[in-house]
Amino acid sequence: MEDGFNITREDVIINYIPSSNVSEYSYVINKDNVNGNTKTIKSNNKTRIVLTENGTYKVTITNTLNDESKSFKTYKYVIDKEAPKLNIKEKTYVITTKDKFVLNATAFDNYDGDLTSKIVTNIDDLDFKTTGVKKVSLSVTDSAGNVAQDMVFVTVKKDYTNILYLGWFILIVALVLLFNFLYKYIKSIKYEKRFSKYAIDNRIRANSLFDSIYDKYIDFINKYSIYLEDFTLFKKAAKYYEKYNEGGIKLIMRKIILGLLFIILFIIINLLRSKIIGIRGMIISFILGYLVLSVIYSFKYLKYRKQVKGDLLKAVTLLNNAFKSGKSIEQAIEVVSTELEGPIALEFGRIKQELSYGLDLDIAFKRFRDRIKLEEAVYLSASISVVNKTGGNIIKVFNSIEKTLYSKKKLNEELNALTSSSKFVMYTLIFVPPLFIVFISFINKGYFIPLLTHPLGIVLMLIELVIYVVYIIVVIKVMKIR
Repeated sequence: MEDGFNITREDVIINYIPSSNVSEYSYVINKDNVNGNTKTIKSNNKTRIVLTENGTYKVTITNTLNDESKSFKTYKYVIDKEAPKLNIKEKTYVITTKDKFVLNATAFDNYDGDLTSKIVTNIDDLDFKTTGVKKVSLSVTDSAGNVAQDMVFVTVKKDYTNILYLGWFILIVALVLLFNFLYKYIKSIKYEKRFSKYAIDNRIRANSLFDSIYDKYIDFINKYSIYLEDFTLFKKAAKYYEKYNEGGIKLIMRKIILGLLFIILFIIINLLRSKIIGIRGMIISFILGYLVLSVIYSFKYLKYRKQVKGDLLKAVTLLNNAFKSGKSIEQAIEVVSTELEGPIALEFGRIKQELSYGLDLDIAFKRFRDRIKLEEAVYLSASISVVNKTGGNIIKVFNSIEKTLYSKKKLNEELNALTSSSKFVMYTLIFVPPLFIVFISFINKGYFIPLLTHPLGIVLMLIELVIYVVYIIVVIKVMKIR
């Protein structure tokens, strides 16, 4: 940059008034070492020259005097309206109370060059020895007065180095004990193979490692699940889980054990990554582990109900044929449990077993209806209950049931064929937004960080979640066919 240049971020206005002895004058504007057109004024009137764009200017005015001699006048300016650029490597930092915060930022200006040394921050005013989110403000000003500002968020957490070391120690001890157990088990298998040829009965073998662990797991559940029966909350939940054909209390015990295993897995993963183990993460891990079995059993139960629904027409047909051959209701139920396979055979076998224990026919079918929760099961249970109490022609009743179930099954198959494309559109509309969010997160990991760190972002995120839930409800309502 030449000496004598005036640097400004404002428009430059040159009002040139020639002296009285000037007969004419001309001027040329040189911008960034490129001369413009020469303009000539054939009088000594005032001229107004306006410079508005960024650049380095040199305005040269040539005066022609009355005696035809020439004089020159030069004006030099730099117009800089562009703010410097702050280059910040990371917008978010996570440090501990023992770490020293080092800001990684540079600044560059199109005229002044490197301005890193002129960056002004409020780091000295912040306390990085206390936990919380610290807002580091940065600003830099160039020689023209243009200012660039930005913000960096520093999350300060407690130092858990000692806890990490303790966790590593416990993990190493656990691994040593596990390897010791495996070593002893493999050694016992070798001894067994070596001495088995001398044994009287070669068919005797030790349980496999998996069988041994599984047996201890079952013994643990049987031993400690009875303690959960003392809690009313678990007893109520156990009744809900009885539809899964599993012991309700034992299933809750399995869910608790799986939740604890998820906590252990979370701790191991964080130790391997040398990350801080938070209570919130452990609680979330336990909840996820506790809900895994619920999700698995829910899908299994839906599949189970679907199989029962698909085979219920076969069961009604067999019952009807058994009644036509003169068999009683109990005998017809036994025919279904022995002739059919799959879930429907298990359900009728369970009804047969409950009848053998002394339950009334109405109660047995009511329990079947409550387990399956199908409209067809309610219809069948009500029909058998009415026939059992009031009498009547059971063959005509089951002929009607069989025709009704057949017509309904045929109608459902036609309806599914007609609505398959609509269901595809519905699922697409529901799952595209979250998939889009995941895709954007892979491309730019920090894109959604303001929604999680800034108070306004959190509010917007909650509003978006509410809108998305309403959107799903509306889509399901629109696509649902009654």
